[in-house]
Amino acid sequence: MKETEVSVVTRDDILELLERTKGKQNVSIYLPTHIKGDKVEQDPIRFKNLLKEAENKLNRLGSNENDIAHILSQAYDLLPNDDFWQHQNKGLAVFCAPDYFAYFRVPIVFEEKVNVGHRFIITPLIPEITYDGSYYVLALSKKDVRFIQTSRSGLKEIELEDMPQNYKNFMSYYVMQKQVQVHSGAPGRSSVYHGHGIGTDDERKHLENFVNKIENKVTSYLKNYNKPLILAGVDKITSLYRNKNQYNHLKEPFIKGNPDRKSIAVLNDEAWHIMRDFYREEMMSELARFGHLSDTTQTSTDIHDIIKSAYIGKIDTLFIAEGRRRWGLYDMSKNMVQVQGKRDKKSIDLFNETAIKTIEGKGAVYVFPKNEMPEGTDIAAIYRYPS
Repeated sequence: MKETEVSVVTRDDILELLERTKGKQNVSIYLPTHIKGDKVEQDPIRFKNLLKEAENKLNRLGSNENDIAHILSQAYDLLPNDDFWQHQNKGLAVFCAPDYFAYFRVPIVFEEKVNVGHRFIITPLIPEITYDGSYYVLALSKKDVRFIQTSRSGLKEIELEDMPQNYKNFMSYYVMQKQVQVHSGAPGRSSVYHGHGIGTDDERKHLENFVNKIENKVTSYLKNYNKPLILAGVDKITSLYRNKNQYNHLKEPFIKGNPDRKSIAVLNDEAWHIMRDFYREEMMSELARFGHLSDTTQTSTDIHDIIKSAYIGKIDTLFIAEGRRRWGLYDMSKNMVQVQGKRDKKSIDLFNETAIKTIEGKGAVYVFPKNEMPEGTDIAAIYRYPS
Protein backbone atom coordinates (compact mmCIF):
# COMPACT_ATOMS: atom_id res chain seq x y z
CA MET A 1 0.00 0.00 0.00
CA LYS A 2 1.43 3.37 -0.96
CA GLU A 3 1.60 6.02 1.74
CA THR A 4 2.05 9.73 1.06
CA GLU A 5 2.40 12.62 3.54
CA VAL A 6 2.18 16.11 2.08
CA SER A 7 2.18 19.53 3.74
CA VAL A 8 1.91 21.72 0.66
CA VAL A 9 -0.97 20.75 -1.62
CA THR A 10 -0.54 21.36 -5.35
CA ARG A 11 -2.65 20.73 -8.41
CA ASP A 12 -0.47 17.67 -9.14
CA ASP A 13 -1.29 16.26 -5.70
CA ILE A 14 -5.00 16.59 -6.47
CA LEU A 15 -4.51 14.83 -9.80
CA GLU A 16 -2.61 12.06 -8.02
CA LEU A 17 -5.55 11.60 -5.65
CA LEU A 18 -7.94 11.38 -8.55
CA GLU A 19 -5.80 8.79 -10.33
CA ARG A 20 -5.98 6.62 -7.21
CA THR A 21 -9.79 6.66 -7.12
CA LYS A 22 -11.10 3.10 -7.39
CA GLY A 23 -14.61 1.69 -7.11
CA LYS A 24 -16.90 2.97 -4.36
CA GLN A 25 -14.53 2.62 -1.40
CA ASN A 26 -12.83 6.01 -1.45
CA VAL A 27 -12.78 7.55 2.02
CA SER A 28 -12.24 11.29 2.52
CA ILE A 29 -11.84 12.55 6.10
CA TYR A 30 -11.53 16.21 7.07
CA LEU A 31 -10.69 17.28 10.61
CA PRO A 32 -9.88 20.67 12.14
CA THR A 33 -6.70 20.24 14.23
CA HIS A 34 -4.68 22.25 16.70
CA ILE A 35 -1.05 23.39 16.60
CA LYS A 36 -0.67 23.76 20.38
CA GLY A 37 -2.63 23.86 23.62
CA ASP A 38 -4.82 21.42 25.52
CA LYS A 39 -7.05 20.77 22.51
CA VAL A 40 -4.19 18.93 20.75
CA GLU A 41 -5.00 15.91 22.94
CA GLN A 42 -8.59 15.90 21.67
CA ASP A 43 -7.60 15.64 17.99
CA PRO A 44 -6.83 11.87 17.92
CA ILE A 45 -10.05 11.17 19.86
CA ARG A 46 -12.12 13.07 17.32
CA PHE A 47 -10.21 11.40 14.48
CA LYS A 48 -11.01 7.97 15.94
CA ASN A 49 -14.72 8.89 15.95
CA LEU A 50 -14.47 9.86 12.30
CA LEU A 51 -12.83 6.54 11.49
CA LYS A 52 -15.73 4.74 13.19
CA GLU A 53 -18.11 6.78 11.05
CA ALA A 54 -16.11 5.77 7.94
CA GLU A 55 -16.40 2.11 8.98
CA ASN A 56 -20.18 2.42 9.24
CA LYS A 57 -20.47 4.09 5.84
CA LEU A 58 -18.24 1.47 4.18
CA ASN A 59 -20.33 -1.25 5.78
CA ARG A 60 -23.58 0.27 4.51
CA LEU A 61 -22.10 0.36 1.00
CA GLY A 62 -21.38 -3.37 1.14
CA SER A 63 -17.74 -3.59 2.23
CA ASN A 64 -16.95 -6.56 4.43
CA GLU A 65 -14.96 -6.47 7.67
CA ASN A 66 -11.65 -7.47 6.04
CA ASP A 67 -11.99 -4.86 3.28
CA ILE A 68 -12.75 -2.15 5.82
CA ALA A 69 -9.75 -3.10 7.95
CA HIS A 70 -7.50 -3.03 4.87
CA ILE A 71 -8.74 0.37 3.69
CA LEU A 72 -8.48 2.09 7.09
CA SER A 73 -5.49 0.30 8.63
CA GLN A 74 -2.93 3.05 8.03
CA ALA A 75 -5.34 5.71 9.21
CA TYR A 76 -5.79 3.77 12.46
CA ASP A 77 -1.99 3.53 12.77
CA LEU A 78 -1.91 7.31 13.20
CA LEU A 79 -3.95 7.20 16.43
CA PRO A 80 -1.16 6.15 18.86
CA ASN A 81 1.47 8.27 17.09
CA ASP A 82 2.03 11.09 19.61
CA ASP A 83 4.66 12.78 17.44
CA PHE A 84 2.19 12.97 14.56
CA TRP A 85 -0.47 14.70 16.66
CA GLN A 86 2.03 17.10 18.23
CA HIS A 87 2.99 18.46 14.78
CA GLN A 88 -0.32 19.38 13.21
CA ASN A 89 -1.41 22.42 11.27
CA LYS A 90 -4.92 23.91 11.33
CA GLY A 91 -6.49 21.10 9.33
CA LEU A 92 -5.94 17.43 8.52
CA ALA A 93 -7.22 15.78 5.33
CA VAL A 94 -6.93 11.99 5.09
CA PHE A 95 -7.66 9.88 2.02
CA CYS A 96 -8.01 6.08 2.15
CA ALA A 97 -8.77 3.63 -0.62
CA PRO A 98 -7.83 0.03 -1.41
CA ASP A 99 -4.00 0.07 -1.68
CA TYR A 100 -3.73 3.84 -1.23
CA PHE A 101 -3.33 6.18 1.73
CA ALA A 102 -2.40 9.84 1.91
CA TYR A 103 -2.74 12.71 4.34
CA PHE A 104 -2.27 16.48 4.17
CA ARG A 105 -1.59 18.78 7.13
CA VAL A 106 -2.58 22.23 5.93
CA PRO A 107 -3.37 25.73 7.28
CA ILE A 108 -7.11 25.47 6.58
CA VAL A 109 -9.70 25.07 9.33
CA PHE A 110 -11.88 22.32 7.87
CA GLU A 111 -15.44 21.46 8.72
CA GLU A 112 -15.39 17.99 10.30
CA LYS A 113 -16.68 15.48 7.77
CA VAL A 114 -16.41 11.94 6.39
CA ASN A 115 -17.34 10.91 2.87
CA VAL A 116 -17.29 7.48 1.23
CA GLY A 117 -18.01 7.20 -2.47
CA HIS A 118 -16.88 6.94 -6.06
CA ARG A 119 -14.55 9.93 -5.71
CA PHE A 120 -12.38 11.52 -3.07
CA ILE A 121 -13.88 14.85 -1.97
CA ILE A 122 -11.34 17.52 -2.92
CA THR A 123 -13.32 20.77 -2.78
CA PRO A 124 -12.15 21.68 0.78
CA LEU A 125 -8.56 21.61 -0.55
CA ILE A 126 -9.27 24.04 -3.40
CA PRO A 127 -7.94 27.08 -1.45
CA GLU A 128 -4.60 25.29 -1.14
CA ILE A 129 -4.14 24.84 -4.89
CA THR A 130 -5.38 28.39 -5.45
CA TYR A 131 -2.56 29.62 -3.20
CA ASP A 132 0.07 27.01 -3.99
CA GLY A 133 2.68 29.40 -5.38
CA SER A 134 5.90 29.90 -3.44
CA TYR A 135 7.36 33.31 -2.67
CA TYR A 136 10.39 34.76 -0.90
CA VAL A 137 11.05 37.00 2.09
CA LEU A 138 14.20 39.06 2.53
CA ALA A 139 14.60 40.12 6.17
CA LEU A 140 17.01 43.06 6.21
CA SER A 141 18.82 44.70 9.10
CA LYS A 142 22.38 45.70 9.92
CA LYS A 143 22.60 42.88 12.47
CA ASP A 144 21.22 40.06 10.34
CA VAL A 145 20.22 39.23 6.76
CA ARG A 146 17.92 36.27 6.15
CA PHE A 147 16.64 35.09 2.78
CA ILE A 148 13.64 32.79 3.16
CA GLN A 149 11.70 30.69 0.68
CA THR A 150 8.17 30.42 1.98
CA SER A 151 4.71 29.28 1.06
CA ARG A 152 1.41 29.09 2.83
CA SER A 153 2.46 25.77 4.35
CA GLY A 154 6.22 25.63 4.61
CA LEU A 155 9.46 27.57 4.65
CA LYS A 156 13.23 27.25 4.55
CA GLU A 157 16.15 29.63 4.88
CA ILE A 158 18.43 29.90 1.84
CA GLU A 159 22.11 30.76 2.03
CA LEU A 160 23.46 32.57 -1.04
CA GLU A 161 27.17 32.36 -1.70
CA ASP A 162 29.08 35.56 -0.87
CA MET A 163 25.97 37.42 0.27
CA PRO A 164 26.68 39.51 3.40
CA GLN A 165 25.09 38.04 6.51
CA ASN A 166 25.34 41.29 8.48
CA TYR A 167 26.74 44.81 8.23
CA LYS A 168 29.65 44.21 10.62
CA ASN A 169 31.06 41.33 8.59
CA PHE A 170 30.52 43.24 5.37
CA MET A 171 32.50 46.22 6.71
CA SER A 172 35.30 43.99 8.03
CA TYR A 173 35.68 42.54 4.55
CA TYR A 174 35.39 45.99 2.97
CA VAL A 175 38.11 47.44 5.21
CA MET A 176 40.36 44.45 4.63
CA GLN A 177 40.04 44.84 0.86
CA LYS A 178 40.88 48.56 1.07
CA GLN A 179 43.91 47.87 3.25
CA VAL A 180 45.13 45.28 0.78
CA GLN A 181 44.80 47.87 -2.00
CA VAL A 182 46.74 50.45 0.00
CA HIS A 183 49.57 48.12 1.01
CA SER A 184 49.87 46.61 -2.47
CA GLY A 185 49.98 50.00 -4.16
CA ALA A 186 46.71 49.28 -5.93
CA PRO A 187 44.54 52.25 -6.91
CA GLY A 188 42.48 53.51 -4.01
CA ARG A 189 42.51 55.91 -1.13
CA SER A 190 45.76 55.99 0.85
CA SER A 191 44.12 56.71 4.19
CA VAL A 192 44.03 54.21 7.04
CA TYR A 193 40.64 52.66 7.83
CA HIS A 194 39.74 52.05 11.45
CA GLY A 195 36.18 50.82 11.02
CA HIS A 196 32.80 52.06 9.90
CA GLY A 197 30.56 54.86 11.02
CA ILE A 198 33.21 57.54 10.38
CA GLY A 199 30.55 60.11 9.52
CA THR A 200 27.08 60.54 8.14
CA ASP A 201 28.13 60.52 4.47
CA ASP A 202 30.51 57.59 4.89
CA GLU A 203 27.94 55.66 6.91
CA ARG A 204 25.26 56.09 4.24
CA LYS A 205 27.67 55.16 1.45
CA HIS A 206 28.78 52.00 3.27
CA LEU A 207 25.17 51.06 4.01
CA GLU A 208 24.26 51.57 0.34
CA ASN A 209 27.14 49.32 -0.69
CA PHE A 210 26.01 46.72 1.83
CA VAL A 211 22.43 46.78 0.50
CA ASN A 212 23.61 46.83 -3.12
CA LYS A 213 25.67 43.68 -2.57
CA ILE A 214 22.64 41.91 -1.09
CA GLU A 215 20.36 43.08 -3.90
CA ASN A 216 22.76 41.79 -6.57
CA LYS A 217 22.89 38.35 -4.98
CA VAL A 218 19.13 38.09 -4.41
CA THR A 219 18.21 39.33 -7.90
CA SER A 220 20.74 37.00 -9.51
CA TYR A 221 19.12 34.07 -7.70
CA LEU A 222 15.47 35.03 -8.21
CA LYS A 223 15.70 35.87 -11.91
CA ASN A 224 15.59 32.13 -12.56
CA TYR A 225 12.32 31.69 -10.65
CA ASN A 226 10.18 34.83 -11.22
CA LYS A 227 8.55 34.45 -7.80
CA PRO A 228 7.25 37.31 -5.61
CA LEU A 229 9.70 38.89 -3.16
CA ILE A 230 8.63 40.58 0.07
CA LEU A 231 10.96 42.78 2.14
CA ALA A 232 11.01 42.87 5.93
CA GLY A 233 12.77 45.71 7.73
CA VAL A 234 12.66 49.31 8.91
CA ASP A 235 11.91 52.10 6.43
CA LYS A 236 15.50 53.30 6.05
CA ILE A 237 17.06 50.05 4.89
CA THR A 238 14.06 48.86 2.84
CA SER A 239 14.01 52.22 1.02
CA LEU A 240 17.68 51.82 0.15
CA TYR A 241 16.95 48.34 -1.17
CA ARG A 242 14.06 49.55 -3.33
CA ASN A 243 16.30 52.24 -4.83
CA LYS A 244 18.80 49.56 -5.83
CA ASN A 245 16.26 46.90 -6.80
CA GLN A 246 16.40 45.39 -10.30
CA TYR A 247 13.94 42.54 -9.70
CA ASN A 248 10.55 42.88 -11.38
CA HIS A 249 8.54 40.89 -8.84
CA LEU A 250 9.34 42.84 -5.67
CA LYS A 251 6.02 43.52 -3.94
CA GLU A 252 5.16 47.06 -2.84
CA PRO A 253 3.85 46.22 0.65
CA PHE A 254 6.57 45.13 3.07
CA ILE A 255 6.79 43.74 6.58
CA LYS A 256 7.44 46.79 8.71
CA GLY A 257 9.67 46.95 11.77
CA ASN A 258 12.94 45.42 12.92
CA PRO A 259 12.90 41.75 11.85
CA ASP A 260 15.75 40.65 14.13
CA ARG A 261 13.49 39.40 16.91
CA LYS A 262 11.11 37.64 14.57
CA SER A 263 11.47 33.93 13.83
CA ILE A 264 11.20 32.83 10.23
CA ALA A 265 7.83 31.30 11.19
CA VAL A 266 6.57 34.72 12.29
CA LEU A 267 7.96 36.32 9.13
CA ASN A 268 6.18 33.62 7.14
CA ASP A 269 2.86 34.45 8.79
CA GLU A 270 3.28 38.19 8.14
CA ALA A 271 4.35 37.58 4.53
CA TRP A 272 1.31 35.37 3.99
CA HIS A 273 -1.02 38.25 4.86
CA ILE A 274 0.58 40.25 2.04
CA MET A 275 0.48 37.35 -0.42
CA ARG A 276 -3.10 36.50 0.51
CA ASP A 277 -4.13 39.98 -0.61
CA PHE A 278 -2.12 39.48 -3.81
CA TYR A 279 -3.86 36.19 -4.59
CA ARG A 280 -7.22 37.62 -3.63
CA GLU A 281 -6.74 40.37 -6.20
CA GLU A 282 -6.41 37.65 -8.84
CA MET A 283 -9.57 35.96 -7.59
CA MET A 284 -11.53 39.21 -7.52
CA SER A 285 -10.39 40.02 -11.05
CA GLU A 286 -11.90 36.70 -12.16
CA LEU A 287 -15.16 37.62 -10.44
CA ALA A 288 -15.10 40.94 -12.30
CA ARG A 289 -14.49 39.08 -15.56
CA PHE A 290 -17.56 36.95 -14.88
CA GLY A 291 -19.54 40.15 -14.40
CA HIS A 292 -18.33 41.61 -17.69
CA LEU A 293 -19.32 38.42 -19.52
CA SER A 294 -22.54 37.72 -17.62
CA ASP A 295 -24.78 38.94 -20.44
CA THR A 296 -23.15 36.53 -22.89
CA THR A 297 -23.27 32.76 -23.39
CA GLN A 298 -19.72 32.48 -22.08
CA THR A 299 -20.90 32.22 -18.46
CA SER A 300 -23.39 30.08 -16.60
CA THR A 301 -24.85 29.47 -13.14
CA ASP A 302 -26.80 26.37 -14.18
CA ILE A 303 -25.39 23.17 -12.62
CA HIS A 304 -26.79 21.07 -15.47
CA ASP A 305 -24.96 23.09 -18.11
CA ILE A 306 -21.82 23.55 -16.00
CA ILE A 307 -21.18 19.88 -15.27
CA LYS A 308 -21.75 18.94 -18.91
CA SER A 309 -19.27 21.63 -19.91
CA ALA A 310 -16.73 20.39 -17.34
CA TYR A 311 -16.74 16.93 -18.90
CA ILE A 312 -15.76 18.31 -22.31
CA GLY A 313 -13.04 20.59 -20.95
CA LYS A 314 -14.95 23.77 -21.71
CA ILE A 315 -14.60 25.47 -18.29
CA ASP A 316 -11.94 28.14 -17.99
CA THR A 317 -12.82 29.29 -14.45
CA LEU A 318 -15.11 27.65 -11.91
CA PHE A 319 -16.54 29.31 -8.79
CA ILE A 320 -17.95 27.23 -5.91
CA ALA A 321 -19.57 28.51 -2.72
CA GLU A 322 -17.63 27.55 0.37
CA GLY A 323 -18.99 24.48 2.16
CA ARG A 324 -21.78 23.85 -0.38
CA ARG A 325 -22.56 20.45 -1.88
CA ARG A 326 -25.14 19.29 -4.41
CA TRP A 327 -26.03 15.61 -4.73
CA GLY A 328 -27.10 14.03 -7.96
CA LEU A 329 -26.16 11.87 -10.93
CA TYR A 330 -24.53 12.47 -14.28
CA ASP A 331 -25.12 10.00 -17.11
CA MET A 332 -22.32 10.61 -19.57
CA SER A 333 -23.81 8.32 -22.25
CA LYS A 334 -27.03 10.34 -22.30
CA ASN A 335 -25.39 13.64 -21.29
CA MET A 336 -28.03 14.05 -18.60
CA VAL A 337 -27.75 15.58 -15.11
CA GLN A 338 -30.16 14.65 -12.34
CA VAL A 339 -30.09 16.87 -9.24
CA GLN A 340 -31.36 15.19 -6.08
CA GLY A 341 -32.80 16.67 -2.91
CA LYS A 342 -30.81 14.25 -0.74
CA ARG A 343 -28.08 11.68 -1.14
CA ASP A 344 -28.63 8.00 -1.94
CA LYS A 345 -26.18 5.15 -2.59
CA LYS A 346 -25.67 6.13 -6.22
CA SER A 347 -25.32 9.88 -5.70
CA ILE A 348 -22.20 11.90 -6.35
CA ASP A 349 -21.35 15.39 -5.15
CA LEU A 350 -21.94 17.30 -8.39
CA PHE A 351 -19.91 20.30 -7.22
CA ASN A 352 -16.96 18.07 -6.35
CA GLU A 353 -17.22 16.26 -9.68
CA THR A 354 -17.32 19.57 -11.56
CA ALA A 355 -14.22 20.79 -9.71
CA ILE A 356 -12.40 17.56 -10.51
CA LYS A 357 -13.20 17.75 -14.22
CA THR A 358 -12.23 21.44 -14.33
CA ILE A 359 -8.85 20.70 -12.73
CA GLU A 360 -8.28 17.78 -15.10
CA GLY A 361 -9.08 20.14 -17.97
CA LYS A 362 -6.49 22.66 -16.69
CA GLY A 363 -9.13 25.18 -15.66
CA ALA A 364 -8.99 27.35 -12.54
CA VAL A 365 -11.19 26.65 -9.52
CA TYR A 366 -11.96 29.20 -6.79
CA VAL A 367 -13.91 28.82 -3.56
CA PHE A 368 -15.71 31.94 -2.30
CA PRO A 369 -17.99 32.68 0.64
CA LYS A 370 -21.60 32.39 -0.44
CA ASN A 371 -22.18 36.17 -0.19
CA GLU A 372 -19.35 36.83 -2.70
CA MET A 373 -20.45 34.32 -5.31
CA PRO A 374 -21.55 35.56 -8.76
CA GLU A 375 -25.26 36.37 -8.70
CA GLY A 376 -25.55 34.78 -5.23
CA THR A 377 -25.42 31.24 -6.63
CA ASP A 378 -23.67 28.15 -5.27
CA ILE A 379 -21.79 27.47 -8.50
CA ALA A 380 -20.82 29.51 -11.56
CA ALA A 381 -18.46 29.19 -14.49
CA ILE A 382 -16.70 31.12 -17.21
CA TYR A 383 -16.35 29.10 -20.41
CA ARG A 384 -13.40 29.10 -22.76
CA TYR A 385 -15.71 29.98 -25.62
CA PRO A 386 -19.38 30.99 -25.97
CA SER A 387 -22.02 28.28 -26.04
